[in-house]
Amino acid sequence: MSAERFVSFDSAEDGAVVAVLSGSLDLTDAAVVRESLRPAGRWPRTLVLDLAAVDFCDCAVLGALIAVRGEAGLSGGRVLIAAASPAVRVLLAATQTAALFGYPPVGPGQAVESSADESSG
Repeated sequence: MSAERFVSFDSAEDGAVVAVLSGSLDLTDAAVVRESLRPAGRWPRTLVLDLAAVDFCDCAVLGALIAVRGEAGLSGGRVLIAAASPAVRVLLAATQTAALFGYPPVGPGQAVESSADESSG
């Protein structure tokens, strides 16, 4: 399956790489999503995910995004979600993983960074 079907890239003014994902993403797409988000060279300082056009996203794809976040973190990078469709927002809320990706953003085009020592309370 081709990643071009549901992932496109752009760059932001601050040097971040923006990945726009779209369509219905499930277990059969998880590995392709993970591989397509890995950079060919160095990790960008910030990888911003635009998930506004994702119609469906299951836990396997969320797991792939969490794995990408971990890999980026090992290289000093971060992965943030700047926009999410209703389906993605439900998944993030149900799994309580939104804060891992700095979602929701605090302003237009901005996302907050989660702290490793945050406690839910």
